[in-house]
Amino acid sequence: MTVRKWRCTCHKEGVLRITVPKDKDCPLFILEGRLTGDWVGELLWVTRELLPGTNCVFDIEDVLFVDLLGERALQWLNHLGATFVVRNAYGIGLRERLDLRRCAGDLY
Repeated sequence: MTVRKWRCTCHKEGVLRITVPKDKDCPLFILEGRLTGDWVGELLWVTRELLPGTNCVFDIEDVLFVDLLGERALQWLNHLGATFVVRNAYGIGLRERLDLRRCAGDLY
């Protein structure tokens, strides 16, 4: 039996994987894949209870592509007070272009 890794199917089919934090004291959301189209609505639904001034962190290291709707969603989360972790060229460029908050201690 062959086991397929998640990344293979996600990147081929253009989906977004959202890992929701289990610990309310350490609200880290991990996004992987493509933040586009209907997946933007899913992200907003998952984060619907976030209030302005929230201390949540979004790891967007494994986000491969963000469309205009995805950019607006990230800007909205930034407006609410979220910070963003990135360590790759695409994510750094995205964070700089959208003026997203850098996570404390993030070197890039």
